[in-house]
Amino acid sequence: MAEHTELKSLRDTVVQDDCAEGTFSSIRERVFSSVAGMDELRELLRTWEDAKVADAFRRKTDAQVVLGYLHYLNGELERAEEVLRHVKSHPWGGYWLARVLFDMTRRRDACGVARELHEHHPDSAEIAWLLADMQLHAGAEDKAAALIASLQSKAGESSRGWFFTGLLAEKRGEYDAAFEAYEKAVALDGTNVRALFQLGYLGSRYSEDAEEAIAYYEACVAQVPCHVNALINLGLAFEDAGKYEEAIQCFSAVLRFYPTHPRAKLYLGDAKASTTMCYDREREKELSQQNQVLRLSISEFELSVRSRNCLAKMNIETLGDLIMKTRSELLAYKNFGETSLAEIEEILQQKGLSLGQGAAEEGEGPPPLFAEEQPPAEVEPGVDPEMLNRPIESLNLSIRSRRCMERLKLKTLRELVAKSEIELMSAKNFGVTSLNEVKAKLSEIGLGLRT
Repeated sequence: MAEHTELKSLRDTVVQDDCAEGTFSSIRERVFSSVAGMDELRELLRTWEDAKVADAFRRKTDAQVVLGYLHYLNGELERAEEVLRHVKSHPWGGYWLARVLFDMTRRRDACGVARELHEHHPDSAEIAWLLADMQLHAGAEDKAAALIASLQSKAGESSRGWFFTGLLAEKRGEYDAAFEAYEKAVALDGTNVRALFQLGYLGSRYSEDAEEAIAYYEACVAQVPCHVNALINLGLAFEDAGKYEEAIQCFSAVLRFYPTHPRAKLYLGDAKASTTMCYDREREKELSQQNQVLRLSISEFELSVRSRNCLAKMNIETLGDLIMKTRSELLAYKNFGETSLAEIEEILQQKGLSLGQGAAEEGEGPPPLFAEEQPPAEVEPGVDPEMLNRPIESLNLSIRSRRCMERLKLKTLRELVAKSEIELMSAKNFGVTSLNEVKAKLSEIGLGLRT
């Protein structure tokens, strides 16, 4: 059977005299330059033995390394591990085996492979950086810090050096220092995809400016080959910003290369569903107005210094945070007295709110903020206890709603239905659309939120 021109082209890229960093870069760029590149890759893997591709290599070990790497690019991590295990003493065989194990979340195994490889090839800077990377993610921060310092002293200022400085700071919880280091890495090399990815990640997680995170992710995915996780995170950032069509394009792009990618398939469904959700407009308007009130900052109101300081120490920043507290909880706090309590209750009363409204104590407390149009679903008795013990993931919520569940540390349906609308809407980025989605999902199984 005649060999396809495209197959020969990729085969020529794959077969090199010696395995080197440039070999893998060329293969990666060839494969991810278009969707057709992935088709070529899969065809080459399918015909590898019949076409005797390995015979074209000068060394059989190089052929084995490249074969394992091709399986890795195709997302076949277990198969890639199986192949690369046989050549783990090869500098690049061990390198890609560590990367494969890392992607399989076997961080300690990956670190062990990198450490053994470094012992056999102590003069390789590439392997030393790999070990530092694996140590950071395996929890050996002190060892990684020493190795990074040693590498930087030899290489001088570099984009990679600043990236690892940022990664070390991030692991230590020093996010401002990490962000600054990543920016320096990008300033030295605008194509440093890992630094761009981390800037997008930190921006989406800790910054209020969603557009900044989007810009970094867009810069990341503009590189060849496209960073798949960056493309997924960009889609999530678009979804959080309400840009559902852009989110759909991102998830669809991932699926063009990896048609069975589980997260991309899940998020694509979320994004498409978000473009078709319809709710009662009057109800949504009412909830939106209430949501705006809950997000009002405490700093916008005139309070005594003592009251303001006490609330700051209790991490109460908005009216939504405040109504989650009861009178007894506030009075129990040091230096918080009846005068401060009266002052706060007056402010809440002006906005139609009251203490404990979001988390009324059992057997007492004010009436619910939102009047239900239908009787609330009975939770206990009358509901199968096993249903209440199901994980929240069983609801198949959108990513935004799932993130809010994580912020509220809710894991089961029992914990969810014990919450009121006001408690959910007090969570960051949890708005009317998410609230309606949660209520609709619960209603499908005969449950409802606490009222």
